[in-house]
Amino acid sequence: MTAQGGSPAFESVVQSGRELLLNGRQSDRRTDVTNIDLRDALVRGRQAVDATNRFWLTVNGQWEEETATARLCEEAAPYLQPITFNRAQEGRLGADWLWWFIDRKRSTSFGMLCQAKNLKRDGSRWRIGFGQANKSGLQMDMFARAASSLEVPAAYILYCGDAEYRNGLPCRTHSSEECAPCARAGVSVLSALGAQYLYRLHAGDANACAMAAFQRSQPLEDLVAPATPDGALWDVNFGECVGSLRRFLGEPQYGAARIAKQLFDQLSALRGVQFSRTPLTFELSTLRESNLVYPTLPVDRGHLPRPYFEEILQGLRNGVPRYILDAEDGRFDRLPAKLTSVVNRIVVTYV
Repeated sequence: MTAQGGSPAFESVVQSGRELLLNGRQSDRRTDVTNIDLRDALVRGRQAVDATNRFWLTVNGQWEEETATARLCEEAAPYLQPITFNRAQEGRLGADWLWWFIDRKRSTSFGMLCQAKNLKRDGSRWRIGFGQANKSGLQMDMFARAASSLEVPAAYILYCGDAEYRNGLPCRTHSSEECAPCARAGVSVLSALGAQYLYRLHAGDANACAMAAFQRSQPLEDLVAPATPDGALWDVNFGECVGSLRRFLGEPQYGAARIAKQLFDQLSALRGVQFSRTPLTFELSTLRESNLVYPTLPVDRGHLPRPYFEEILQGLRNGVPRYILDAEDGRFDRLPAKLTSVVNRIVVTYV
């Protein structure tokens, strides 16, 4: 097991931490709501990323996404376990890593394909490189297709700098000079489907797109290991949801399902503001993947590029994909071509 940009000592930490986690011998402080040790690790990771980005901003006027990702993984080890199995291909395919959250208590898992992006400042204006393209097309469209081939949602990991860097750019729930969500937003997560919608909504205005993307994103530590319980999530399609899917929206969720629900909430909120302009599509579809927790879903999309229920919940599975177990055991020759052609690294987190 290796981590790009990591030292042999770091690789040893990751390996020993993985063994402790798998064997159940590591201290695992939990409440009914959160894994405290995991949240603490993500806080350390975010603080390290903020410090690293501040240093390189001072020295070079910018920071690199690869450096920030390496710091995040190193400081959050062993709770973020990077497994690198072939040469980096991000420039061609638009993906940095495939992240799986394993919930052993409930025998479920949630996966998402990730790409890192920096929030860049130019005076009082902001931009995120959503519009990057090559001869194969727009990178964000290739990213979405890559995630679809793996049957997981796509998500952007946004490196946003610390609160001082973002002075003048409030978070969506900004409340004061010492806003706690702003302080946590240095490493944030945004659904790529939401980013596609915002990119097209604000076509030609990179500043408005970047501001909206930041304000619709969520701090990584709050997404993966929230400190407070979630409440009922009202969605415009709630009436079409029955049985366990309705309970997923209406009742508190934990572990992998909680992560999926929070990422879904980003898209549900975007669909909600379109409600008065776009009628609902009263139709359900059943996805082909046999081990999905919720295989039958509403197909409504509003103005979003794709149906948003499927976008997120295709990544929520019963059990763990076989290729994750093979990758953890170093059996890279068994990894499916659809995986190795899209991404060169898996990150595993036990929630």
